[in-house]
Amino acid sequence: MAVVVSQAAGCIITSGGEEYATITANWSLKQEATGQTLACPPGITTATIYSQPVDTAFQPVGRAILDLHDCNDNAGRTDPLPPDVYQVWIELTNGSGGTVYARSLSAFVDVIDVDKTFSTTILNDGGYFQFDWNLVDAATNAPMRCSDEPAIANIVAASMSSTTNFVDTRFPCSDGTGITKGMVAGNYTVEFRAEDSAARPLSPAPTVRTGTILDLNRVTDLGSITVRVN
Repeated sequence: MAVVVSQAAGCIITSGGEEYATITANWSLKQEATGQTLACPPGITTATIYSQPVDTAFQPVGRAILDLHDCNDNAGRTDPLPPDVYQVWIELTNGSGGTVYARSLSAFVDVIDVDKTFSTTILNDGGYFQFDWNLVDAATNAPMRCSDEPAIANIVAASMSSTTNFVDTRFPCSDGTGITKGMVAGNYTVEFRAEDSAARPLSPAPTVRTGTILDLNRVTDLGSITVRVN
């Protein structure tokens, strides 16, 4: 995923005895096929930082806090925020906000104790697959947990649109859900399998799905995938 959260040099800002936090955001618009960084399209003038407070279960609480910046600045900072955990993302829009060109992936950013930086790349010509997974015993079809087979290290999603265009994304088995690396828009065959820490397959055969990657950083949901384990 093209999202990075890091600790910033700054700390909580104290003003008039009250504590506040800030999130610094960095964004770029990228042509995935060429690796080129693009300027914002004509008419797309605003990058809005969304900071949505969440509870301890990472569910939204109240309304998102919006901070508007020039789209081509590629960086901006929120106004002072209450120290909290936020789900953060960027939207590229026209001046009124009525036309959304693209939206970044989001990340949870904890600024309870220290300010943070949120960095993201928005794919102009590509997007992502999202999916959940569950495990079954290949011999009995009985449901399994990752802990039932200690050798399982990762779930692999191997996405291929041609013999020369393929992307492997690995996820810790215990995550249970994931979003692939970014890919150029097009039709893909995706193979899912379990593997050990040495990248040796633990599935007798991959589970195969087909799906379409959309452009403008959109996410295609492949639903729940059953992964068979030896």
